[in-house]
Amino acid sequence: MRLLFIIDCFGSGGAQRQMVNLALGLKKRGHVIEFFIYHPEFNHFKDLVLNNGITIHEFYKRHRISIKLFRALRSIIKKGNYDLVLSFLDAPNFYAEITSLGLNIPIIVSERSVYPRKLTIPKWLMEQFHRLSDHIVVNSFFQKEMMIKVFPWMAHRVSVIYNGVDTEIFKPVLTQKKGDVLNLIAISSVSRNKNAINLIKAIYFCKTNYKFRLKIKWVGSISDIKYYEVANKLIAELGLQEAWEWLGERKNIAELINDADALIHPSLYEGLPNVICEAFACGKPVLASNVCEIPRLVEDGQRGFLFNPYDATDIAKVIYKFNNLDDNTIRKISHNAREFAIKSLSIEKVLHDFEDLILDVLIYSNKKKYFKTNRT
Repeated sequence: MRLLFIIDCFGSGGAQRQMVNLALGLKKRGHVIEFFIYHPEFNHFKDLVLNNGITIHEFYKRHRISIKLFRALRSIIKKGNYDLVLSFLDAPNFYAEITSLGLNIPIIVSERSVYPRKLTIPKWLMEQFHRLSDHIVVNSFFQKEMMIKVFPWMAHRVSVIYNGVDTEIFKPVLTQKKGDVLNLIAISSVSRNKNAINLIKAIYFCKTNYKFRLKIKWVGSISDIKYYEVANKLIAELGLQEAWEWLGERKNIAELINDADALIHPSLYEGLPNVICEAFACGKPVLASNVCEIPRLVEDGQRGFLFNPYDATDIAKVIYKFNNLDDNTIRKISHNAREFAIKSLSIEKVLHDFEDLILDVLIYSNKKKYFKTNRT
């Protein structure tokens, strides 16, 4: 198959990483893959794509709405003799859907996040353009259910394909619990929705009420400097400087996960967190918020434990519960996590699922063309 992938850029974001991994995997399976991007100034994955022999079509988008972008993309699709177009993220989906009008080429669009708690009018309008696509892919059942609830016409056009994780890079390393200190790692940007402040309060509750030692290492960029400053002030006021460490952005994520006893993920609202998938692949238990897709991933008691992210005492209770587990139970949870990652989250499964979906869409599209031609 000859496929055109459309995304905004090759920045270091999760959607970009997922699409690049998909492209590389499908190319290894013998398919011809090309990219169209319109913010080439963000190029974290560019060399990786080029070094694997994948052609990149670049357009420099200088305005919010660019007619030239539509023209450039339409020209590439016309000349490219592609079997199908696949796009990731809202804006690229919109450009793919509008540009494909009248070109008789199948379109698969992919949304990589969940709806906000209240759907905005602009987002509602953007979703209407999915009527021009042949299929919609989301990366969580929670989002699929939300979409069908708001837009019943999507029911037969939306599928769930989880994010993929490299289970050879993210794999268990035999480590033992670090003495009497429970070591937890949180990997996320620092912002209100990621909920560091309630986690700080939970740590204080553990220290003063449960009387055991623990250490939190928080990995991630600072998205909200004011929130970060409030969190830092609270750490100082509660005397938790030894129990909390901001690590900033890091590249050695697999190593950091393996050095911890468990991942803790206290987000208030979340789609499919890559870091939970990566922790499972490393065979690490996950302590996480009981929101959105996370309960399906964790299955309370199977691969970790769930808590109410709005209640610091509940977060503390779950941390305390995990700290008191015996070694056999922890080994069982760790085994469950790794097995789930291999079965449901591997890159191989993502490749298989996307390849099957693309073939199904092509078959259905060709049938539509056949019946349309025979009617006329």
